[in-house]
Amino acid sequence: MVARVSRQVRPPLDVPKGLAPVIRFAKLPPSARPVVRRVLDADPGFRARVALLADEVGVARGPWLYLHRPPGWAGELAGLIREVAGDEASAAARRDDRSLRRRLAGAEEAVGRLEEALAAARLEASRRTDELAAERRARKEAEAELEGLHRRVASAEAEREAARRKEAVARAELGEAAAKAAAAEQAAGAGVALGVRHTAELRAWRSRAEAAEAVLGEALQASARRDGLVAEAVSRATQAAAAVGDALALASRELDAGTARPDPGPVIPPAPPADDTADTGATGAPRSPTPPRAHRRAARRRVGTRQPLALPAAVFDDSPEAADHLVRVPGMLVLVDGYNVTLSAWGELPIAVQRSRLVAACAELNARTGAEVLIVFDGAEEPGDLPPPGSRIGVRWRFTSPEVEADDELLDLVVAAEATRPVVVASSDRRVRDGARGLGANAISTPQLLAVLRRWS
Repeated sequence: MVARVSRQVRPPLDVPKGLAPVIRFAKLPPSARPVVRRVLDADPGFRARVALLADEVGVARGPWLYLHRPPGWAGELAGLIREVAGDEASAAARRDDRSLRRRLAGAEEAVGRLEEALAAARLEASRRTDELAAERRARKEAEAELEGLHRRVASAEAEREAARRKEAVARAELGEAAAKAAAAEQAAGAGVALGVRHTAELRAWRSRAEAAEAVLGEALQASARRDGLVAEAVSRATQAAAAVGDALALASRELDAGTARPDPGPVIPPAPPADDTADTGATGAPRSPTPPRAHRRAARRRVGTRQPLALPAAVFDDSPEAADHLVRVPGMLVLVDGYNVTLSAWGELPIAVQRSRLVAACAELNARTGAEVLIVFDGAEEPGDLPPPGSRIGVRWRFTSPEVEADDELLDLVVAAEATRPVVVASSDRRVRDGARGLGANAISTPQLLAVLRRWS
């Protein structure tokens, strides 16, 4: 807000050059906050203007200390940050404790219900077991009774067979008596009497056979009823055992679900403040003064001997395959727009972590392909978070002078490189890519470089 108002007043007030990439944003994204902090640290006059507006609107103690910076402000601000972090951690711990207590109470209640259900299932199983034992005893008794009935039926069948034989004999005797009755009238009366007696005996044997058949049918019906009762008891016992198994499985799942705990996310430390150090490169030696921008552009226009490398057939300029082909060309020099890459890939991390990740990834690229990498960062600083010079073979880095942007530095490096050496510039800035192609170098975007580095997080 202060930067926009400073540009709109007449005459306009100076605005730090570092705010140019973010002044157009309606809402400041997290990835641009390190840039704003670096501007506030480097420009006391602009910070004083921001402090005046902050006093008018009334800000909290922490932002007020950061803007005014009275004696001892850093210690007091660190104390406020620790208090806020402690309060947030305590609140989070209380919330987690309440959540765990509720879940534990729910789990205990569920376990209680499951124990009651398990006890009821065990009682039902015991009752069913007793019923099954009683049914088994009844079945044994029925089987014994059925065996006795089978013996009685066998005896009745034997008696019926004997009766049939006797009937046959009686019929034979009756025929013989009838024949004799025809021969002798006196013997007829005796023969008729004998036939009547045999007929009565036959009827008696038939009645006994029918009674034996009825007893056999009743025995078979009783056996079928006993078998049905036994099958029903076995089915009920099986169902009760399945219900007990389901209750135990449900209790196990409830207990397992009650032991889960939330996983706290990572705590991202704040980015360190900028350090106003000398304008040096990766070797630690001071760089020579940089010519004004107009002279630098004029020098670039005089360079016209370099030609971009041709890509293989069916490989497009904006594809990861194109970037992979270029970095593997022998003797290739890869010029990287440092913060353009780091803010795109790891914008949520502190600026020191971003730089370290980019340097490590470029070292891996050099080890895999042999390409020499030179990273250019905005700002005349050489922070101590980078590895010592010489620890990354084939990878160098440098910081621009205060009056020079990384875009111009990259194009100047293209001009300074030998005309016979292949050069590729990695940046998502259209001006940088177009300028590099105009100078005869190849250009790739930040996503293409990250694909070749195999680093997206």
